[in-house]
Amino acid sequence: MIMNRTELAIELLKEGKSFELEGVSLFINSLGEVVVSCAADCIYFENVTKAQALDDLSWLKTSFYKLVISTPELERLVADKEIIYKVWYEVYKSQSTCICTERGHKIEWAPNIQD
Repeated sequence: MIMNRTELAIELLKEGKSFELEGVSLFINSLGEVVVSCAADCIYFENVTKAQALDDLSWLKTSFYKLVISTPELERLVADKEIIYKVWYEVYKSQSTCICTERGHKIEWAPNIQD
């Protein structure tokens, strides 16, 4: 059986593995929470501001919502789980630093993020 990219991503998620689809990374952590993340749209960490990170967070939440409503199986899989959103600063996909995490509508910021 040949699976399309979305079907494969859902199978990986069910197996406890992460996947990236349309710039959104997903995985289910050991607590059963769905962790939804993306890379920040910035070049240098020193220049990251809360306003930029909030724009990235908004994009992430909207993109995840679109994925969920367009994929009934994904919608069923995440329906009863807590969703945690994370925006990361990545350096060539080899290193990353979490800029912010939103859990239950509360945002936690990394130290030294400019206002």
